[in-house]
Amino acid sequence: MSFAYLPEMSDDKDVLERLNTSFAVVQYGTDVVYIIVVVAIAAAMGWVDDSLATSRVAQSINFVATTAVWGYAWWGGLLGRRAAMSPFPEEDSLLTVGFKRLYKTCVRIYKNYPALASFYPAM
Repeated sequence: MSFAYLPEMSDDKDVLERLNTSFAVVQYGTDVVYIIVVVAIAAAMGWVDDSLATSRVAQSINFVATTAVWGYAWWGGLLGRRAAMSPFPEEDSLLTVGFKRLYKTCVRIYKNYPALASFYPAM
């Protein structure tokens, strides 16, 4: 998800490289901390051999942490208002405009990038 916003953060290749590196370090660092916490809780409760109990602990921690972080991002003001990137056609509805744009993008890829057109269905 962070890759989608990289072009908006900077046009400088060195800055983007530094941001990308920082994101990777934070991502893998939090993964290691998460695994250590899950294993520590499972060991403290005596559930090391019980994979179902350990997975429930892991999922509970995941739910609480994700709810806290996303809640703070959404309602804590981290995601401010921004202008639309493209105009919204008045004749379209919010329900159909995404599908129409996706169709136009698929047609453009099929016509201009045939290798990519075969790559996406293969994925």
